Amino acid sequence: MSSFFQYNLIHTTLSAETRTLQVTLNREDLENRISLELIFELESLLHWVTPKVEISTIVFQSSTPYFSIGLASETIKNQDFQYITSLKKRIWDLQKLMLSLPQTCVCDFQLGASNIGIETFLGCDLFVCSKNAEFKLDNLQKGLPLFSPKAILNSTLGKNLNNFLHKNTIKPEDLKQSVFLFDTYLKNHKEFIRKTLDNINKHSSFTRIQTKMYMAEDLIEDASIDHEHEMQLVSGLNITNDWRGQGFQKIKDVKEKIRLTLIQGGKEA
Repeated sequence: MSSFFQYNLIHTTLSAETRTLQVTLNREDLENRISLELIFELESLLHWVTPKVEISTIVFQSSTPYFSIGLASETIKNQDFQYITSLKKRIWDLQKLMLSLPQTCVCDFQLGASNIGIETFLGCDLFVCSKNAEFKLDNLQKGLPLFSPKAILNSTLGKNLNNFLHKNTIKPEDLKQSVFLFDTYLKNHKEFIRKTLDNINKHSSFTRIQTKMYMAEDLIEDASIDHEHEMQLVSGLNITNDWRGQGFQKIKDVKEKIRLTLIQGGKEA
């Protein structure tokens, strides 16, 4: 395994033996939270790997047993409307990039993930985790929106999405039933991943890439339409911010002008 690239939030290694790029979320002190900076680093790396067809697979893992706590309540509490919309846009851009890659993307959720710690990686092709994993799609409990286009959520979590949003914890068995999880492991984690990669590499590059493109093409189109509509709706809701910000300041300016006019005996201020 050889190390390359210098990032703040991820560690990258390349295995020539399995033709795999391994991407590890690498901030244990932050419990591998999802942030705009992390998404930018992932985007940068995936843009680099896009033309590297000699790399057949990309595996996303974490330096902590629990893959990612997602977005903590305290992180979002003091952020403005623009931060939320930027995060939503960047997550879809990253998902679309994953879906468009010639490489097969495998996300190993290990012992589980929460809210956008799950959503950020929904553009992957295969999802695996420990049999002891616990997932929390706790967006509603934390006052968070869903950051993924509807088509992405439907293609991965399907009809169970509503149930998942109201469950305290989601077990791997539930995700297997919704066809979200490809498989689970209990012991011999590294061997399990190795066998998964070997199975992917048994197929020719042409077959692997063609199959992925056929499966992803319609999903990308539908999700792009969903994202555009959702962003238009979200932008419309931002009128509240205008009233409290610039709009409210204009009202104050008009009131002050009227007050000065009255004081000065009807003269224009």
